[in-house]
Amino acid sequence: MMGAQNRGCEKNGMNSLFGENQILVLILPDYTYTESLTSVVSDLSKFASKICYVSLNRPYTSLLTLFKKQNVVIDNIHFIDAITATATTP
Repeated sequence: MMGAQNRGCEKNGMNSLFGENQILVLILPDYTYTESLTSVVSDLSKFASKICYVSLNRPYTSLLTLFKKQNVVIDNIHFIDAITATATTP
């Protein structure tokens, strides 16, 4: 994915990396997590007709707030929140 990110994730660049029904797994470093996450999701949401986002470390409401703040279109994203049930409030 880093190659696509470096090319700006243009639709043609993404088409050459992914066909239909492909799975993409990202491991993002802590120090650039939020910036990288919003950039990748924003670019993918413009390219893909459907996205299934499985969150293992950030609750859905937190992601929704982040994406809306960054003007990420989420109409074609389906979220699976695997953390909210185990999250605790300090």
